[in-house]
Amino acid sequence: MLFVKKKSYKVSQSNSVPLFIGDSHALRLMEGAVDLDIPFLGGAACAGYLFSTDFFFIKENKFYFKDHVKPRNPKVCKELKHLLSHEGPIISTVGFNVHTFIKDNFSNITLDSKLCPEKQFISQAFFENVVLEKRKWAIDFYTMLHNHQKQFYFLSSPRVSFFDNSEVYLRFEEQLSNILTNLGGIKIDLEALNLFNKDGTLLESYRKSNTDEIHGNELFGSTILRSIIASS
Repeated sequence: MLFVKKKSYKVSQSNSVPLFIGDSHALRLMEGAVDLDIPFLGGAACAGYLFSTDFFFIKENKFYFKDHVKPRNPKVCKELKHLLSHEGPIISTVGFNVHTFIKDNFSNITLDSKLCPEKQFISQAFFENVVLEKRKWAIDFYTMLHNHQKQFYFLSSPRVSFFDNSEVYLRFEEQLSNILTNLGGIKIDLEALNLFNKDGTLLESYRKSNTDEIHGNELFGSTILRSIIASS
């Protein structure tokens, strides 16, 4: 099995359990794992915007965060240090903090002048270059995993809100997903799990709260993990 249930978990098996790395969205995976009684390593390392910076380095085959990152949890840092020697599944949310991407770069931008004539139009080619620039370090992280022949799953943001720009949101998600798939990553297909309303946003039962426009909840996390178990 891909996952080891906690009731049969032994310390010697710790290198085969799932390892999470990411921002606050990884907290949902951690909560889901607890709910399913699945042991794990790693977790929510830092705020999502820090993954848009030069955030890591490798030394003697170990993974380290650079000083400016200041991860939230020293335990998570210690566990992630062994990322490249980890034998279990790696599940990542790195780079998919799309809400900051939109707010910082595209709050008044459109890729379709007919759909949103009141917004400033930019070409697809220009947009793709911006994604490559703004997510350079995240892409470098996944490229590093690929170069070390590490298999990884990646999880996009849960689409609680499109922040008034669904075309940019979905195009960003599609482009970054295509890049990571080409690096050997396995996309966790949220649409296939029937988690969305007709308008494409996350169902209320999977949201953290009615006032949180960004995060899913524990049920969202456990649903993701169940889907990985089912596909293994």
